[in-house]
Amino acid sequence: MHEGLSQHTDILSSPSYQLYLDCALALNEAEGRGFWSTDFTQGEQFLRLQGTQAIDTNSVVAKLNHVTVDRDFIFKMDAHNAAQAANEIGFLQGIAPNVIKGLHTQGHQVVVPGVVHNSVTGKHPWMIQEFIAGKPASAEPYKLDAGALTPRHIEGLCAFIKTCSRLDLGTVEQEGGLRLGEDDSFRVFQSNLDHYGKDAIVGALGPALYGKMSELLANLQFIFTDQAQIFSLGDVNACNMIKVSNECLGLIDFTSVGTINNPAYDYGFLLESLSVEPPLQKHFIYTALRANQDVPYFKDLLRVTFIYSGVINKIRRAYARGDMEQVLWSKQQIEDALLGRGVWEYY
Repeated sequence: MHEGLSQHTDILSSPSYQLYLDCALALNEAEGRGFWSTDFTQGEQFLRLQGTQAIDTNSVVAKLNHVTVDRDFIFKMDAHNAAQAANEIGFLQGIAPNVIKGLHTQGHQVVVPGVVHNSVTGKHPWMIQEFIAGKPASAEPYKLDAGALTPRHIEGLCAFIKTCSRLDLGTVEQEGGLRLGEDDSFRVFQSNLDHYGKDAIVGALGPALYGKMSELLANLQFIFTDQAQIFSLGDVNACNMIKVSNECLGLIDFTSVGTINNPAYDYGFLLESLSVEPPLQKHFIYTALRANQDVPYFKDLLRVTFIYSGVINKIRRAYARGDMEQVLWSKQQIEDALLGRGVWEYY
């Protein structure tokens, strides 16, 4: 159990825990696929099942909805990727407690949910996590709500990312039991471009700006080749952040942990979401650069990750729906990153 998350002295005797456990055991033996999601804003929880035959779906949903009055725990099931579920359990149980403890000694208030029960056997891996009470930083994917985060949150988040990126991979695999694959950032960015549609990106940006963006990525290819694999959180976005207080930031959802050859990946993945608050975005850039002064080419890696993991997706969607205001805003973000203007000025 992690510091400050649960007010219960005896979790195992909590009625809500027992009910979650009963439902989880039933679901684990059921056929079909299911997942558990939470809307923190409304304080409502929903269990969605597809093709379940071995249990009474309506009965389970009714029981779990009654538990939301207590909201001590979150039941989470990953029916699609057993390895990801096992990695999240391993990270939260074997790795995160020491990371969080170290951050607390440095004065950063960051919390993650403890795992109070889990199983990676049976048909569907599942876990019961502690509920982090607070306000979510985003009401929609990859877009920070204005005023949701403070500079102190940003500093704690950057410290969390840095600490995780410096973890020894052998220790992570041994103590957390994680199975870590390898990923190549250059390949990921090229794949993003293919997936989002090169023609749409060129149409939105124009050939000249698209050329400059492509040149930056091409110039960094050899740097990615020389980069060692490091631990990555994989999905650092505003939807996975909870404002516990003005000082304390809660982080959830670690199913995408793995390795990648890009020390700026986790920072750059989030950066576009912060564009709704330029002063906060600028503070994030400053904090990330200061924390990684010892990493060669970090600023260039941060710029290219910002563009290729965040901005081009947003500009592609805006262009498709004819939202030219958003297209122009995203173009400005790319130009500023390439030319060192706006939030990138002086860095």
